[in-house]
Amino acid sequence: MPGEDAGQPTRSVLAWALLVLASLASAATLALLVYLAYLVLESYSGGNSSTSLSGLLFLVAVVYAVVFGIPAFLVSAALWVGYALIMRRRRRRAAGPDGPGNRGDGPGAAGLPTTD
Repeated sequence: MPGEDAGQPTRSVLAWALLVLASLASAATLALLVYLAYLVLESYSGGNSSTSLSGLLFLVAVVYAVVFGIPAFLVSAALWVGYALIMRRRRRRAAGPDGPGNRGDGPGAAGLPTTD
C-alpha cells in the first residue's frame, strides 16, 4: 500500500543525520578528553617555579570537564540513543507485523514443532 512506507525516506534521512551528528559529537568529546588529559599532565610538570602557572592548570581542567565535558558527553549519548531507537524501529518494521518467526526462519522452518 502506498501509505505504509510514506515516512521511510524521512526516517532514513533522520537516521543518517543522527549517525553523522553522533559521530561528530563523539569525536568532539574525545578531543576534549585528550585536551583535559594534556592539562592534567601539564599541571604536574611545572616544577617549583614561582612564576609557573601549572598549579592552576588542574583547576582549569576540572572547570573544563564540568562546563564542557559533561554536556558534550550527554549530547553524544543522547544522539547515539536516538540513532539506536530509529534503527530499532526500522528493523522492527522490516521484520513485518508478525515478527521474524513468520518469515520462514523460525523453528517451524526446520521441521521442529511450534507452540502455536
